[in-house]
Amino acid sequence: QYDQALDCLKRCLEIRLNYSKYPLIASSLANLAAIYRVKGDYTRALELHRQCLRLREEHLPKEHRQIAKSLGNIGSILMEQGQLTMALE
Repeated sequence: QYDQALDCLKRCLEIRLNYSKYPLIASSLANLAAIYRVKGDYTRALELHRQCLRLREEHLPKEHRQIAKSLGNIGSILMEQGQLTMALE
C-alpha cells in the first residue's frame, strides 16, 4: 500500500514541479516525507521535510504556521531517531 502511495505522490510532485506554484509543491514534499517516515526511512523523510521547509521559508513570513509545521515534523523525526539535541535546536 505504501509503495502505491509513493508512486502516486512522486507522480503528483513531478506534475506540480512543472505546473504549480510553491504551496502545492511544498504539500507534495510533506506528503512524500510522511510516507517515508511511516516506512521507517527517516533519512529520506528528513530530506524531504527540509526541502519543504526551505521552500516555505522562501515564500512565507518567518512566523507562518506552515513553517512551524515543517519544523515540528523535522523535530519529531529527529526525536524518533534519538537525536534529541538536534531536535531541540
